[in-house]
Amino acid sequence: MDVRFPASRLAASSTVLSLGLLWSLVSLGSLPLGCSAEELNPVPLDGASSSSGGGGAPSPPAYTRHVTQRSPFGGRVGNLMVDGDFEHSIVREGSSAQLGWLAINGVGMQTYLRGETGGLCRTGLRCAILPSGHSFWGKGTSAQGTGMIAEVWAKPPAQSPCSVVSPAMFYCNVQGGAQISLPPSSEEPDGDGWCQYRAALAAPSSRLCMWIDGLLPAGKVALVDAATLLPDDGTAPVRAPGPMPTERRQRIAATARWVRDRLPFGQPRPLEPKLGPR
Repeated sequence: MDVRFPASRLAASSTVLSLGLLWSLVSLGSLPLGCSAEELNPVPLDGASSSSGGGGAPSPPAYTRHVTQRSPFGGRVGNLMVDGDFEHSIVREGSSAQLGWLAINGVGMQTYLRGETGGLCRTGLRCAILPSGHSFWGKGTSAQGTGMIAEVWAKPPAQSPCSVVSPAMFYCNVQGGAQISLPPSSEEPDGDGWCQYRAALAAPSSRLCMWIDGLLPAGKVALVDAATLLPDDGTAPVRAPGPMPTERRQRIAATARWVRDRLPFGQPRPLEPKLGPR
């Protein structure tokens, strides 16, 4: 069937179609054609302008947390200190055990060894708290026929120099002889507040122990951690040991005698009788 329209109606339809096509082209012109790179416009950080503002690089985000990995099994391999990292010397208060470290109070008697845990320590999971007027005795041994390098770390109270903590090495025998001070590697603590104490020792003739005391202000404490005693392989520079005052030598010797007098002697205690058959 042949359908015919008037010429005026066809003209009107063409006008409508042309206007619709023009509007579509204008709308498409506002959209990107093809693929384009994605642009991010993040919210600017505090105190920094956005990337589009042209005002400098954004500042880093605020510090939230610091993740560390710690091992409860000790640090340096071959360490000749019995418990250089204090992992096994801090026990429940009132307990008595064969410990690698002993705490001595201001009157020369053994006392409870207080400890700290977690990220406050330099290594491992535990470290020792050294109160004002107290001392530490750390048991060790020695390498045969070679010099030794002794080292320990301490964190003194805030605003205090490294000299308020004073470690030393000595023979563990009853005389407590051959005392040698371990000088600090620097006068001030490092950026984390820790001080390193280190010295080279001549080849010892007996097993070595470590003594730690100091001149802490009254009511203040220091943290002690990471004590090592290793053979000297000649690769690490150290400061020469410093002189030790006579009074301190006498105190170490007196403590050595006190510890020696309390070591167990004689035959071991008999075993408990075994239980009979059930």
